[in-house]
Amino acid sequence: MPFKLNDYVRVKPGVLLVETGEPVPGWEGEITEVPASLGDQVYLVELDALSLNQLPEKYLADCIEEGDLAIAYYFAEEDLEASIRRDSHEQRVAAHARLEDLFFPPAEDEFGLTQITQWQREFEQSPQYTTLGLDAQESAQSIIVSFAEYAFNYRSDQPSDWTLGTLREVCLELFPRKFSAEIEFFEHIGLVLNQFFGFLDEKKYLKNAGHLQEEMRKIAPQIISRAKNPQNWGMAKSFAMGAIAAGVDLSDTNAMNGFMDNFNANLLPNLEFPELASKKPQRLRSVHENPFKNIARNQVVKVEYPDGSIREGKFKRLEEALRTGKCVLLA
Repeated sequence: MPFKLNDYVRVKPGVLLVETGEPVPGWEGEITEVPASLGDQVYLVELDALSLNQLPEKYLADCIEEGDLAIAYYFAEEDLEASIRRDSHEQRVAAHARLEDLFFPPAEDEFGLTQITQWQREFEQSPQYTTLGLDAQESAQSIIVSFAEYAFNYRSDQPSDWTLGTLREVCLELFPRKFSAEIEFFEHIGLVLNQFFGFLDEKKYLKNAGHLQEEMRKIAPQIISRAKNPQNWGMAKSFAMGAIAAGVDLSDTNAMNGFMDNFNANLLPNLEFPELASKKPQRLRSVHENPFKNIARNQVVKVEYPDGSIREGKFKRLEEALRTGKCVLLA
């Protein structure tokens, strides 16, 4: 007797998968397409959640390689027998979503922004956040996201990788050298990160958050003093801070161009940048001298930073830090 649309069926024992030649592992599902004519006894069966969650690895790998989402399969009428529904709508949607993640994985969140955003939202509802003044609260998101960006861009550290070395480099070197803002912003850094790490420690979201909070309390005054000293500013920040001091609207292109001409002619020659003075001229390295030429981009490597912290991760995440001498490759 022919099956009808939306009937639930089971694949009979002994039926083989065309792709792998392996027996169909007890698949069941719903008929979503019936034969167009009496001579064509082939049905499309949308697999139920239980079947989708138990797809054979070889079959699943072949489907991923072909880019064919494996949620339905064609069977001859003689291969099927009547059954009853075994899953709910919600279970099937969840199974589809899991497969979609396998077939179309989201872009790698190397920066950890998803995690940071989640923590930030919870932090804003926490008692630690309410102890901050209104001005510090307004700066909180910028401080936390900037901290995470600097940690990743200059040390390849995601949130789970943050160490005391990360904290000191970002707060005592990168923030003062690169972030252009009034001194009040730097006063807020210590306040915000102290409370943020306290929140992470209380929630057990970061295993060393308590140590980071303790270190933050110690170095907070140094952040302010270093940010005040123009000798610690990079070129881009010196330019921006000069414009702010001169009352130039940073969003006004014409005003900024005029200030840039004056800056390059009169101010830049008198400024010193330790970050440039400390860099030795580098000899151009030939391709054959590349010390990392045998390391694949996705190969997992282990590195050590000057503070003694050791990191392990994909080479593509740590390459910049290795090439700039911020860490060394461990055997």
